[in-house]
Amino acid sequence: LMQETFLKLIAREAKGGSTVFMSSHILSEVLLVCERVLFMKRGRIILDSSIKDIEAQGGAGSAVLLDERN
Repeated sequence: LMQETFLKLIAREAKGGSTVFMSSHILSEVLLVCERVLFMKRGRIILDSSIKDIEAQGGAGSAVLLDERN
């Protein structure tokens, strides 16, 4: 219940024009409320992409594969 309330609050603020930084290991949450996504590993950005670009690569159920050597 708290997760749903939190995500609704974040989505409302983002739609109102606020910039929101969200950290989550759950991509499905991020897809619901964010326009851009950054993937980080060991403190470095390894992917910076729009949600639209990620979905265009494979739809809502797409997987993002990251090189483990980075």
